[in-house]
Amino acid sequence: MKIRTDFVSNSSSTSFVIITSGDFEKSDFFELMGVTKKSPLFPLFEALYYHVKDGMHPVKEYCHKYHNAIDNWLELLKSKFADEVVERITEADKNGHKIFIGNLSSDDGDEIEAFFCTDSFEVENDKIYFNALECVW
Repeated sequence: MKIRTDFVSNSSSTSFVIITSGDFEKSDFFELMGVTKKSPLFPLFEALYYHVKDGMHPVKEYCHKYHNAIDNWLELLKSKFADEVVERITEADKNGHKIFIGNLSSDDGDEIEAFFCTDSFEVENDKIYFNALECVW
């Protein structure tokens, strides 16, 4: 058993990486998640889409804006994400794909965002790669 003696938070956050071959479209997101408009879960995933859309930034902008990393943005990502994810980002950058970084947080008071940020997940299809495995609870 581990007993934590330092700071303990009731909040959670999940950093994510999204790689797209085109724009991050709502219809593509629903296809990726396997949700149709007839699904009872549609409103839940629609809210998730807007939270993700609002929280994502182009990778180089994210690195500069939040971590003041301009030229060494790749090094910053190596410290934050698994090697496999950084490798995918590097390959996507070489191939001209769009790469976004962002996070979901339970601190914003939205139950849907809080629900999704308490778990980690990874989904992929031929248009979008969505990695939300960096979850801190």
